[in-house]
This record gives sequence, structure tokens and C-alpha cells, in this order.
Amino acid sequence: MQSGKYTLVYFSTEWCPFCQALDRGLEKALAGREDVAVRKIDILDWKSAAALQAAKEFGVEAVPYVRVHGPDGKFVGHVNGFDVDSLETLLKKPAK
Repeated sequence: MQSGKYTLVYFSTEWCPFCQALDRGLEKALAGREDVAVRKIDILDWKSAAALQAAKEFGVEAVPYVRVHGPDGKFVGHVNGFDVDSLETLLKKPAK
């Protein structure tokens, strides 16, 4: 997590067209937002230990999947799929 900033933990794959679309959507939505840090995790092999751990620990069942943490590091919410509007809404919510 990036202290003092919203942190997006973004799970994706290179071959996913929805992930590629979300990349472009995030670039536009976050332009000029210095209060947001993005941590992108590319899943190369769904059968790898890291992918299985992500699925178990964070509930990642499909990509794109984005977890939002507030400036204090607390979990705010998550978004499954290509949904930039929901991500923008989460960036305005207080952390849980």
C-alpha cells in the first residue's frame, strides 16, 4: 500500500481484452490524480502457487479484478470486470 494515497491492487493478464480496456480506462480516469497509486499484478499462469494464493486470499476468480484501499491502507471495496465508474465511486468512499 502507498501511505497517504488510495492504492488500487489490480489483478490482470496480458491476453485479457477487458484488462486492456481497463488499462486505458484507468489511464484516463486517473490522469492528474496524484492521490492514487496502482499496483498491477499480471497473472501468467492460473495454476501457479501465486495465482492460487491470490484466489484464496483475495477472492480473485477472474480478471480484471481491482481491490481499492484508502489512504490509511484500509480496504474500501473491490470491482470485478471492466467497470471504471465503480472504481471512481470507490475512490470517493471512506475506508471500512
